[in-house]
Amino acid sequence: MSLDAMLNEDNLPCMYREEKMNYQVKWANKIEICAAALLMVTLFLGILPVSAQQKTKLFTNGRNEIHGGSAVVTETGQLDAYDGAEISSYDNSVIYAYDNCSVQAHGNSVVHAAAKATIKAQDNARIFAVNKATVDALGSATVYAQDDVTVTARGNVTVFANGSVTVKAYDDSSIVACGNVIVEAHGNSIVRAHDESKVTSYQSATVKAYDHSEVKALDTSVVEAYKHSVVVAAKTAEVTRNDQAKITYISSPEETVVTSSHQTANSPATVIPVAPVAPATAQPDVKLK
Repeated sequence: MSLDAMLNEDNLPCMYREEKMNYQVKWANKIEICAAALLMVTLFLGILPVSAQQKTKLFTNGRNEIHGGSAVVTETGQLDAYDGAEISSYDNSVIYAYDNCSVQAHGNSVVHAAAKATIKAQDNARIFAVNKATVDALGSATVYAQDDVTVTARGNVTVFANGSVTVKAYDDSSIVACGNVIVEAHGNSIVRAHDESKVTSYQSATVKAYDHSEVKALDTSVVEAYKHSVVVAAKTAEVTRNDQAKITYISSPEETVVTSSHQTANSPATVIPVAPVAPATAQPDVKLK
């Protein structure tokens, strides 16, 4: 009998034919399992990039829009962000953030923030904030704030504030305050106070007060008072009086003064002490300590 005939399944004993069938079934099951696993891995690897793409989008040019989720905007891309979206901006990108969105601004990017948007700015970013936006700026960023906005300035940040804005200034930041702005100045920060803005200065901060602005100078801060500004100063502060500015010295930071309700635009600023204070002996154009 030939070899082919001997290996023919019909000529094999029954036990060998059964063993051969079992062997084929086992291998078929293993192949099916491997194929299923390979299919699952392929599907997983195919779905993963899609999910990541849906979660974080990249915009490099043109004007785009996003509602929720997150995005990265680079180069000259522009983006309108809504519904709590989280944005990172770089290069010369422009962001319009609304509805509780948050933006991390880098490079030379520009952010227009409104409707309770939260902005963290650094490098040379420029921020235009209105309508209850919150800005935390450091580096050499520039902030333009108006209406009900809260700004924290660190490093060499420059802030132009107008209206009901609250500013906390640290390090070497520079603040220009107009309207009813309230400023708390620390470190070596510099504040120019106009209109009816109010400034409290600490440490080595410097304040230049104009119009009807009010300054409370503590620690070793320095104040230059002009026009009808009102200054309440600790004895450790350095104050220079000009024009019709009014200076009152206090013996402790807890002492307060209030302005007269009968004060007019053409009358010298007047303060009424509510606690015993040291007599003021200031004369025009004389530095007092």
